Amino acid sequence: MPLRKLLIRLLPLISTLAIFAGGVAAFTAAPSGTAEACNPCDCPSDKRINCQGIQFYGIYTYERGDVCYIDAYRMQSNGSPGRRAWRVTSRDLADLPEAPEENTLITSGDAIFLYQLTTGELQVNAGPAEDGKIYVTIWQGCPADQRTESSFVPGS
Repeated sequence: MPLRKLLIRLLPLISTLAIFAGGVAAFTAAPSGTAEACNPCDCPSDKRINCQGIQFYGIYTYERGDVCYIDAYRMQSNGSPGRRAWRVTSRDLADLPEAPEENTLITSGDAIFLYQLTTGELQVNAGPAEDGKIYVTIWQGCPADQRTESSFVPGS
């Protein structure tokens, strides 16, 4: 294990021991020059609403003026948004029933599918991704609220 990774793993233990010993420890780490990937739910600068499957897809909801947008992106290998797979606006959603009688496909592209559920919620199924999983994100409205996520491997 490289020394830097070992120190990063041991840092909490060393700091705790120093505090219990009545001492003070100060550590600094120089940036490595490469950015580390960060889960959108832990990174305030990442605006995706999905936390799972982030290497495969990204769902963004945002408002501009009186219109809310839902954008789906297939992610690039470096973790940044690649190409937009589709866009749905609050105006598009206004044309839908409040709660359809059956789950209804609204749009799809690049293996990312948007459904309106019988509960009125919106659901994205993305995949199968390279890991074989299909990632599911369910939320209320636009912008997204009350979000839940799951994943599954088809056939298992």
